[in-house]
Amino acid sequence: MSQVRTLPIHVPPHPGEALDSWLEALANRLNTHLADLLIALDLLDPDDDRVGMSPRWTARLHRRDRERLAAATTISPDRIAAMTLVRYHNIAVQIDSSTGLVDRHHLWGRPRDSRFCPDCLAESGGRWQLTWRLGWSFACPAHRRLLADACPECGRAQRRTPHPVHVTPHAGRCAGPIPGNTGLAEQRCGADLTTASTLQIPADHPALIAQQHLLKAIDAGTADFGVYREQAAPTPAFLSDVRTLAIRMLTHATDDELAPIVPADLFAAYLARRATPARRSRTALRPVDPVDRPGFMAPGLAVTAAVAVTAAHSVLGAADIPTAGEALRWLVKSNRRRGQAVSATTIRSWGSGTTPTLTGIQLSALDPLLKPSDQLRYRSRTPTPRVPVYHSGVTRRARGTPTLLWSAWFVRLALPSGHANYFRLALPCAIQLIGTRLGLSTSVRQLDSQVSAPGVSRILQQLENDPRWHGIYTALVRLADYLDTSDVPINYERRRTMDYHLLLPDEEWEPLCHAAGIRPGSRRAAVARSVLFERISGLPSSRAPFAIDDNDFRGRAGAFCSLLTPELAAGLDAAAKRFLSSQGIHAEPVTWHPPLSLLSRLELPGKDPSGVDVASLHHLVRQNETSLEDVAGQLGTTIDAVRHVLTETPAPQTAQPELSALNAARACLDRDELFDLYQNLRLSLREIAERVGVSRQTISRLAVEYDITLRPAARPNLGIDPHWLYEQYVVERRTLPDLARESGASASTLARWARTHGIPIRGRGGPSHHTNLRAIATAATAPALLRPALVDAHGWERLRRLAVASAYPTITAAAAAMGLKQAPLITQIHRLEHALGGQLLERAERGRPMRLTPLGRKVVAAYRHSRPGPPN
Repeated sequence: MSQVRTLPIHVPPHPGEALDSWLEALANRLNTHLADLLIALDLLDPDDDRVGMSPRWTARLHRRDRERLAAATTISPDRIAAMTLVRYHNIAVQIDSSTGLVDRHHLWGRPRDSRFCPDCLAESGGRWQLTWRLGWSFACPAHRRLLADACPECGRAQRRTPHPVHVTPHAGRCAGPIPGNTGLAEQRCGADLTTASTLQIPADHPALIAQQHLLKAIDAGTADFGVYREQAAPTPAFLSDVRTLAIRMLTHATDDELAPIVPADLFAAYLARRATPARRSRTALRPVDPVDRPGFMAPGLAVTAAVAVTAAHSVLGAADIPTAGEALRWLVKSNRRRGQAVSATTIRSWGSGTTPTLTGIQLSALDPLLKPSDQLRYRSRTPTPRVPVYHSGVTRRARGTPTLLWSAWFVRLALPSGHANYFRLALPCAIQLIGTRLGLSTSVRQLDSQVSAPGVSRILQQLENDPRWHGIYTALVRLADYLDTSDVPINYERRRTMDYHLLLPDEEWEPLCHAAGIRPGSRRAAVARSVLFERISGLPSSRAPFAIDDNDFRGRAGAFCSLLTPELAAGLDAAAKRFLSSQGIHAEPVTWHPPLSLLSRLELPGKDPSGVDVASLHHLVRQNETSLEDVAGQLGTTIDAVRHVLTETPAPQTAQPELSALNAARACLDRDELFDLYQNLRLSLREIAERVGVSRQTISRLAVEYDITLRPAARPNLGIDPHWLYEQYVVERRTLPDLARESGASASTLARWARTHGIPIRGRGGPSHHTNLRAIATAATAPALLRPALVDAHGWERLRRLAVASAYPTITAAAAAMGLKQAPLITQIHRLEHALGGQLLERAERGRPMRLTPLGRKVVAAYRHSRPGPPN
């Protein structure tokens, strides 16, 4: 080929012009056949009459050809490349590397054809824009009209084949052959394309706005409008979102469903064009659209593309994902009504290469159709729904979550009519589901909770039926996010597994009681230890090793907050810190809860404890005849809010009768008078008390206050043999009251003798009960495996119930057969597992009945071999 020379006349390309249009404009300006121009540019071989302008040039021009064109026209090679579709490769089209043509199966590629704007052709002298070849172009933003698809005279799609090279191009005219003419000199249509008629649309028309957003995203490489405003999407992924929605809407929506989504004028044009018969012969005059899967490939008609993109834009152009989900919900419901599977797991089949934003929109659209547990898993009510991830083992969130929901949160989230304990146990399990693939059973197991997986599901259903579900849901999600991203100061996973048997021993509890002016009592001590156990561990107080399974104990535990004073509460916290320190925990606080600011501006079912009048609460709770239920009613709040406030802000103790008597004694006796009566006249404390009208103990306290040394109390010598006492009390494990009846001394006297002679005294409460002592003695003959479970009189009964329950497929069935409620049976099995150091039962799952673990089988076998009494 000859060396390329610079053309004598230069015709600069218009901004955005396509390469073939520019070459035709050059030939027209030089008044020469297109073939002669291409030969002069060394783009055609003059000896090969069959070769014309290659259709590949519109997609990608070889570097050698770009350099020859640049040399002949003084236009830079980069600017020449920008006039081909390679400019949009991997953005709005995919160019096949083997064929050099646009791939029709990706991103609505159009390998041939070009739409056009008649007004643009008229203004530019017949120059064609490159973007008109994109499947995404359907409207002209400058002239506010749909693009034309074909010649208004012959009906042929334009530029489906390269311009004939043996004629001089005529700008703005149809170059298609007249049907029936053949050969190089065949007649051309020559119709004026600027006269083509298309739908005019106003500047604020949704189709025009959608077109502007698409062209801007294609030019910029990212989409940052509508739902993509917070997180911009790469243009290929954004266009995949548009294509995915367009396919779904064109394929599955009826005309009645699509009509409200698309402007009336555009939809009328769409129906009219769809009703026009299309010929499919070799000389077809009108482009056609796929019938089976409209939108799967680039629509052949601009009006079809406009309807599809505008409908998709009604979703993607929304201000946020929840709004977009509402806009898409009609399609989800329509599909489901027609029996099509649309769920959180099937939405991935809608299309490939889409953005997480579209996934979020689909999940948001599905939200009302999801179970509440799935709403949490997929975060479908949040601004950013997403597919959940899988977590194995105990997560950071589980370590930072107590088994029993923090009281400060519980009083705001629980339904007034709900069962408090179940809500407090269920909600922490629900928190573990958020954004994860955890099953309910796994969530329950991670928190060592007593509630069942179906129980959690029922609680969530009750909450979903409440009109304030959105606020509750948002609070739970905020809480999960906080636990995932913040440093929680307490490791509840560790606290759930600690040994609490040495919590609040008598030597710590009794001084606290004396200071608070309350009787220490063995049952009250068990209540205090159980309440403190709950405060430290995050487990229910019923799980404490000191808890007693009866209604009286549960009532006392619920009302314990009314006994608290600031001094007693501070003393209990100090005891808790000492206990934690003994367990090697020095940096953690006794108790903690996430900030309540996470609940701000949410509509929640529970009363806000901050609205309780604390002064009135303290006054009411110190009235002896007022129950906590009555106090809550008088203050217009809930009993749970009352308990929370009294725990966090204990009521000061009112003046005690003992203190009033002490004041009366002070008024009657100054120090000199008391000293004279006691030391000089040698009156006893009881005699002085009778003169003043107070108790002997009051005078004793006054003497201590006045720093008067008291005489040793005269005690009768009962002749208690310390060896006898040790043998009967320690070896035979008899109780002090029993020994007191035998010796004629009081139990307190025997206790003093024991302390005098170094005999260890058992703790108060259950450990000293006669029945438990007898049970411990009996347990000494039991197999070593069972002894830890036989520390009280009910140990054998718990083992019996475990053995009976193991024969049934579920705990529910076992409880019904034994005439028990399910919860107490679960509690007793948990106590056995805690005592014996391992899981005894594998709970039933779908398709598999409950069964004993290896440890459980050993325990049941040992029980059946050594059980007391007749076989059961």
